[in-house]
Amino acid sequence: LKKSSCKEEHFTEADIQAANEIPMQESVDKLSIQLALITLSYMLTYLLMSGLGNLLPGMRSLIFGFNFLLGVMSATVVKLFINLMKRTGVVKKNYTNNFLLTRTSNFFFDVMVVAGIAAIRLDLVEKYWGIIIILCFVGMIATYLYNRFVAHVFFKKYSEEQFMAMYGMLTGTASTGIILLRELDGEYKTPVADNLVYQNFPAIVFGLPLMFLANWCPKNPIAVLIIIAAMFVVLNLILFRKFIFRGILKKSLYEDDDDNVRYKGESEISN
Repeated sequence: LKKSSCKEEHFTEADIQAANEIPMQESVDKLSIQLALITLSYMLTYLLMSGLGNLLPGMRSLIFGFNFLLGVMSATVVKLFINLMKRTGVVKKNYTNNFLLTRTSNFFFDVMVVAGIAAIRLDLVEKYWGIIIILCFVGMIATYLYNRFVAHVFFKKYSEEQFMAMYGMLTGTASTGIILLRELDGEYKTPVADNLVYQNFPAIVFGLPLMFLANWCPKNPIAVLIIIAAMFVVLNLILFRKFIFRGILKKSLYEDDDDNVRYKGESEISN
């Protein structure tokens, strides 16, 4: 991997106070506005998770495990609502500030790292350490090789950053991917951070079935394994469709060209 591109940051006045933004200090501080918008997104997320948990009580823990996905949906709704208010003229100025939001997100990521480590139950690690080591070793190698290949095929201009983010996400959570991404792209100059957020919407297609399979897995693990393998094949057919079908199309065209050449040759000989 290439060396980290992080360096000493130099912010301009435009970064901190962009044009057409609310003042830094008014009746309500600008930082308070950013925290209020974040809190609103989390409140919507919690209400959504609670509602789905009450509808599907057997999957309540799984629904709360997908909190990041639901959080992205809630934050997107809040952003769309703010943009709608601006287009209709109800809101005249920009209430969000990228500088303050980045600083806030970095703070919460640091808190998350400490909280994640503190949440590890050492009694479970002691009880299942053998299985955990095997799963970690196999999963680490398989995830590394697959994501390395995908990143170099589809994200050639920023393959290292995309690989680190996807590897962290698939071996942990999306937040883990952001933590690794910060080591290479602390300024978020590449679109990798946006990719991690917006990829969750198509991921719902495969994520929701996995939520239902999780409860069925202890009862019929072989059937679940077959279903997951089939989903993996379908996912790769969708992902590499251009390469797969382009090759099939080229092969078909070559065969047609060979048939035409053969037909012309036979016609000349007969004549």
